[in-house]
Amino acid sequence: MVMDKDIIGGTSESSEGRPLIESKDSGENITLIGDVNDFKELSMKIKDFPDEKEKKKFIGKIKGLVRKSVEYSVWRDFIKYVLNQNYCALSKESIDEVSLSVHHHPISLETIVEAIVNKHIDEQKPFTSLEIAFLVLVEHFNDNVGYIVLLDSLHEKYHNGFLKIGIDDVHGKWKKFIEKYSQYIQDDKMETIKNNASIKESQNYFRVE
Repeated sequence: MVMDKDIIGGTSESSEGRPLIESKDSGENITLIGDVNDFKELSMKIKDFPDEKEKKKFIGKIKGLVRKSVEYSVWRDFIKYVLNQNYCALSKESIDEVSLSVHHHPISLETIVEAIVNKHIDEQKPFTSLEIAFLVLVEHFNDNVGYIVLLDSLHEKYHNGFLKIGIDDVHGKWKKFIEKYSQYIQDDKMETIKNNASIKESQNYFRVE
């Protein structure tokens, strides 16, 4: 590894030897401090977002981090190969016949991430993207999320608004997540969860002419 000789002991220096950027590690957070091109301070951890657009963008990136993680793949494989849910819960077609997806229900992955972020903001506890992704995965491994295994095409059908999933077909202790994070779930998202949970039997997964 090639080390920049101007970066020594957490300080970046100019060609004249004048410190430009200094890193300060409090043990809880690392902050870069300096006076370069109007730069004053950069915290590694996030306290809040300037607007909802930035918050939504952050949540989207966390979803990507979670889905691409080794741990998430292990969790999905556990469902399919250890719990033997290797078939579509609705059509009963097996993984040998078709491609399958694990769908979050009645609480979406987005709502799970957002609730955990909201809790940190409300408690004024700065966070990183990796810390939030880790906590999301913890809820998965604690079985505190609801899920159902579906054909890829039925998964698509649900997200296109043409499939109703019965709560009796859903696995996982998703109510535990509600107990922990209900005050951090936005009203419209909570209404969606209630509507999803009110459907007892799955509907419209096969077209009848």
